[in-house]
Amino acid sequence: MTNSQWMLAAGLAAVEVLLLLPLLRRPPADKRRWSGERVYTVVLAHVLGAALFFAGGYTQASHGWFSGNAARWKQLPTPFESFTASGDPSLARQVGAVERRAPRPELGSAQGVARWQREMRSYLDSAVIGARAGDGAAPPVHRVLGTAKLPGGVTRSFVAVPGFDGTPLPGYLFVPPGTGRRPAVLVISGHGNGIIETAGLTPSYQHEAALRLARAGYVTFTPELRGFGYLGLRIGNEHLTTANNALMAGRSYKAFLLRDLRGMVDWLQAQPAVDPERMGVTGVSFGGEMSVALAAVDPRLRVVVAQGTEGGVGPHDGYHRDANPGFPHVLCHFFDTPNRHVAREDPFLLVAPRPMLLVRGTEEGPENAAFLALLRSAYRRFGPDARFVDRTVPGGHEYFADPAIAFFREHL
Repeated sequence: MTNSQWMLAAGLAAVEVLLLLPLLRRPPADKRRWSGERVYTVVLAHVLGAALFFAGGYTQASHGWFSGNAARWKQLPTPFESFTASGDPSLARQVGAVERRAPRPELGSAQGVARWQREMRSYLDSAVIGARAGDGAAPPVHRVLGTAKLPGGVTRSFVAVPGFDGTPLPGYLFVPPGTGRRPAVLVISGHGNGIIETAGLTPSYQHEAALRLARAGYVTFTPELRGFGYLGLRIGNEHLTTANNALMAGRSYKAFLLRDLRGMVDWLQAQPAVDPERMGVTGVSFGGEMSVALAAVDPRLRVVVAQGTEGGVGPHDGYHRDANPGFPHVLCHFFDTPNRHVAREDPFLLVAPRPMLLVRGTEEGPENAAFLALLRSAYRRFGPDARFVDRTVPGGHEYFADPAIAFFREHL
């Protein structure tokens, strides 16, 4: 018998006694009626007890609810004595002791920043992401899985483009009406249900970003990231599992995503409707974060609009228990593995002096003043043509299409 069944059996006996006591005390004026009431009461008590007995066993087996409450009812003592954690229980100090430290960029001159950018990109290509295919390599060959003509003349194509390891990665390509080559924008989705949100197939905080930009005249492509949407829970996968596997393979989740996304840039650049010299990237939340990371390692992306992400200053300390108790939720944010060169501001500094717009909603909390000051300082070193803009607009954690379209029109 389970714990819950023993408890309910004892409860049944108590209920039966309570039901029978009034009958035993009442004088038997009518013995036949008295006997019938007694039998009825006993049968009812047993039926009720049997139902509770089996229901309790099922509940215990399925949820452990009764056994969990039994411990509280018995007031069992906690197995932990009084103890205050100190020292290095999460080994964060040990990680920091062997952490590689790259020289910070010399922000005193454009030459100093440019020299650091070359060194950092070389490190990222060789040690973090992996060297990309040489110039002139054929772009990936896609498969068209479906097409649709949308109101306003925009064509939406559902395609599968091979990732760096040949895995088919789905994506939505939007081509506005007209002929000739147009500027193109890669739209990277954030946390959520993936490209069905950026494509406008379901409502979300991403506000159909790829579709909105296509209606404004841009060829847009929004590829699925491993662990999300079609490559996520739809097939029983989860992006944090994928991120954990990436670290176990000796690289970060972002490193593998960037290998995929650089192939997506190759593919988009080769499309007949795209002007290969006029390409940008955008996204919100994790999509904004990945937009900056991709532009940092791929100078072909001439303009960046990142929303709902602001970066920071210094190393990413997500592996430290005290710094981030929700450790599993930061596995997807590491650029490099914990023993790394890359600080949080580095991807943003690698974008300079290309035009970059950061957008945030008023409800997202205070801005990171130190980070923004550092970024403005770096851009100033490149002269008046280097354009960095940060904007705060009314709203929350969401994609704002209007400032993005205006910025792309000005710079792309």
